[in-house]
Amino acid sequence: TISHGAGDEGRFISEAGAMNMFLVFAKKDGSGLELVTPPLDGTILPGVTRDSILALCREWNEFDVNERQVSVAEIQQAHREGRVKEMFGCGTACLVTPVCGLQRTGHPTMEIPLDVEDHSLITIRILNAIKDIQYGKTPSKWSVPVQNGVQPVPILVMAES
Repeated sequence: TISHGAGDEGRFISEAGAMNMFLVFAKKDGSGLELVTPPLDGTILPGVTRDSILALCREWNEFDVNERQVSVAEIQQAHREGRVKEMFGCGTACLVTPVCGLQRTGHPTMEIPLDVEDHSLITIRILNAIKDIQYGKTPSKWSVPVQNGVQPVPILVMAES
């Protein structure tokens, strides 16, 4: 969903259906990566998965993690410069879903790099980390094992912001 304003500078990415959106940009100065998601401004779903991704990535402390407005113009410019590295949506139903392109009416598709076999991708790392917590493979303060007959069943709890 794109919120409307004046021209592409005033149009901002918000959500895709029921999914929160994330982008991974290479910084202009070449000093690393930035994970960006729109801020909770009353129009964005304050999802548990969104919150968990932000907490997990901040805990990793490997790249900048920011909640800020992302304009269509910024994405177009970063795409032209080869700085859009990844994009994904997240939510309870889909968990983490890579996005391979953006299509706007009357504009060419902006293809986003995607190789789901590349386990160094932030998108895939996040998906695997959350699934490992959910299924009890990785101990976490977010997961509490509960006995179900013989087999413990992990219960995922919301990440603390």
